[in-house]
Amino acid sequence: MRVGIYYYEKAMKDASVLAVLQEKCREKGLCVSLFTDTSKIENVDVLIVLGGDGTMLPAAIECGKKHISVVGINYGHLGFLTQFEQSRAFDVVDLLAKNQFDTEKRSVLSVNIHGNTFYALNEIVVQRHYDDSFHRLVIDLTASIDGKKIDEYVADGLIVCTPTGSTAYSLSAGGAILSPDLSAFMLTPICAHSLRSRPVVFSDQRKVTLKIGNEACAAVFCDGKKVGFLTGNEEIELKKADFNVDFLVKEENNFYDKLFSKMNQWGGGKNGQK
Repeated sequence: MRVGIYYYEKAMKDASVLAVLQEKCREKGLCVSLFTDTSKIENVDVLIVLGGDGTMLPAAIECGKKHISVVGINYGHLGFLTQFEQSRAFDVVDLLAKNQFDTEKRSVLSVNIHGNTFYALNEIVVQRHYDDSFHRLVIDLTASIDGKKIDEYVADGLIVCTPTGSTAYSLSAGGAILSPDLSAFMLTPICAHSLRSRPVVFSDQRKVTLKIGNEACAAVFCDGKKVGFLTGNEEIELKKADFNVDFLVKEENNFYDKLFSKMNQWGGGKNGQK
């Protein structure tokens, strides 16, 4: 098995783990390569990501495009997307060597903006552009699914998320939590100026069109990265990408156990305290 190890140099405070991890891989007969640039990830079967969700997201998209499985070790904060904590970092090598993993397929969103295609594992967000040249504090957005209008929103913006992203920005904006195995996406308004505006869950086989109002300007973000702008009646179409991300998970993996633990950690509950 060919194993890659990816880490974000600026965020990796303890680089000593890299040498030990490489050595343990070689002891188990695994070919190992190091990567610090997601665009250079290639010729491996599995990528081990050292970091938090911010490190995992771009690496996972790159792995999905190239049909490389991915598994994470949490060297960040919450680590919803990682399978192992730092204290169990070397367990991943044993499980890879023994092939004691299950595969969990995660759907990806795609969007085309002015001829360029971008991808998101968590969410695509259209939100008001903060610029003194635009005096409006909210934006008008119309959302349609397969050409059928869902609603017109006056809001700070809209989030379209995958089940993976349902525990990220969408959750903070009042969205529901979706199990990772659901074939669904969710549209969540951001601070809408209407009490009727609520999250909408729909099949991931549908296409979503978001159209901005005549006098508005909005920025478009994919997994937190700004990828473009919309102005004056422009629209974008969001749909399921033609690839998934294959996450390797422990055979005893339980999404709800992790959810309970991470939510307590996020909320300061005693089960999340270190």
